[in-house]
Amino acid sequence: MAKSAKEPKNNRQRIIDSAWRLFWARGYHATSVADIAQDAGVPKGSVYNYFDSKEALLVQCLMPIRYQTETHLRLKVLEGTLPPGELVRKLLDHYEELFGALEFKQGDPLTGRMGELADTHPEVIEKLWPIQLAWHDVVVQKIWAYATVARIPGLVDNADGLASMIYVALQGVLMQMKISRSVEPINEARRTLVPMVNAYVSAIATGEIAG
Repeated sequence: MAKSAKEPKNNRQRIIDSAWRLFWARGYHATSVADIAQDAGVPKGSVYNYFDSKEALLVQCLMPIRYQTETHLRLKVLEGTLPPGELVRKLLDHYEELFGALEFKQGDPLTGRMGELADTHPEVIEKLWPIQLAWHDVVVQKIWAYATVARIPGLVDNADGLASMIYVALQGVLMQMKISRSVEPINEARRTLVPMVNAYVSAIATGEIAG
């Protein structure tokens, strides 16, 4: 009895694990429920025992990103009070390690899926937005912390905009990384994006850019 009691949970997790891998590697539209069931080693109908739809399964797969952002990213990758340029460097180091393990063949799992579904599944995008905003919130809070310690009031006022700029720039880096299947876009960002962010912060600190 104990074994059968555990079986549904194991099946559900296998489905989630398979869906995560396939959605990330192939994309949402190129992955069918049948593909997921086959990879998980369960009957196709079993998927619908746990998830109402393929869309619901995707959301479940991506939800852990929010927790990882609010814990691992905040407390480990971006540990301490970091100048924004160093914050970007730490993010680039993190992405090199994460995507390097995949030979730089796969891009951002969240943004990639949101891009796929933006025109066809607005209800799914609505559910995924809080996950994306978690990243933005962590970076904004890190910039606020540095601005407070460094006594740069203008940076507090510009933290939201700077976080958005960093996000857009890094998404471009990850896209180029996937296209080239190379670490070079990350290295180029270290050479150019980090100094650019440092210069922006300096300009705010000296009053060249108003808060």
